[in-house]
Amino acid sequence: MTKLSSNPAEISVALITMDNFRSLSQLLQYIQAQTAKARIEVIIICPTLAELALDVEQLQGFAAFKVVPIGPINNLHEPRIAAMRNATAPIVAFTEDHCFPAPEWAAALIEAHRGPWAAVGPIIGLANPQHHRAWASYFMQYGNWVAGSGRLGGESSDVAGHNSSYKRDVLLAYGADLDRLMVFETTLHEELVARGHRLYVAADARSYHVFITRLRPFLVEHFHIGRLLAATRRRRWSAGRRLVYVLASPLIPLVRLYRILGMIRKNDLQKDLLPGIVPPLLAGLLVSAAGECAGYATGIGRAAEESVDLDMNRWRYVMDEEKAVLWSGKMLRFSPEPPRPGKGAKLSHPGQPG
Repeated sequence: MTKLSSNPAEISVALITMDNFRSLSQLLQYIQAQTAKARIEVIIICPTLAELALDVEQLQGFAAFKVVPIGPINNLHEPRIAAMRNATAPIVAFTEDHCFPAPEWAAALIEAHRGPWAAVGPIIGLANPQHHRAWASYFMQYGNWVAGSGRLGGESSDVAGHNSSYKRDVLLAYGADLDRLMVFETTLHEELVARGHRLYVAADARSYHVFITRLRPFLVEHFHIGRLLAATRRRRWSAGRRLVYVLASPLIPLVRLYRILGMIRKNDLQKDLLPGIVPPLLAGLLVSAAGECAGYATGIGRAAEESVDLDMNRWRYVMDEEKAVLWSGKMLRFSPEPPRPGKGAKLSHPGQPG
């Protein structure tokens, strides 16, 4: 660890790159803008120190930083586990290079962790609302934490995957089991709750997520998400229970569709999103259910490995006009209000270059 100030770090923020420091530059702007910057330890997980080409000047003002080379990154959970095990702050927050936190994000997580919570998650905003595929993924993946929803903050049975924070000692107490639980964080959260731990959504912690909008990657991503969820649950289930879920998998899209339509109504977006969201939503739900069926029947396959590129090279899988704005090199100012889509397939953007 390299100390940059005399202040002790109160939160370790994990930044993960498959290649070099430059690939973190867009996300790092939002971390540098944190009101709690001086209380943050930055943990950079990378394949090799030589390939990283670290620019120390961009890390000035943080409490500390640490670089953890782990070799080739072949899944999404091992880098996060490495960050957890190498962090020195009592709280560890995970980030993605396509999810941009608001300036109060870190401070809100630190404050919330003064409570009895094992995990604290943010409210998730939609960074690219121009296309209905992004809206479909938004509600499929983060519908319980939609910015502007009626349920803003409070104790919860689950928090947002890949973008939440944890009390470090609680997770390290799992020892080698952490490798299994972190494969899909919903499973980790279920385990935490089962052991009597409590989870919390911090209303003042907001992060704005970019979702895939190109068709084939959109479908592939949801297949892998379904398979990862099912495969991690499968390990704890009897053969009989797995068979029941395999047979019931055709019903999963209907159940989830009903829930998501309820979320859309709850957020007063039905006039804006319906019927345009329905085709991508149905497509995503169907391939996700197919992934779940495969996961319950045969296990994880190569879902963990094949998810890496889709997640960590997100800029490749959005439309060109979105890429030009979101990866412009400029920081965007996102409104804390939920995005209000316009009519038609092209929807208005909530952010403006800073």
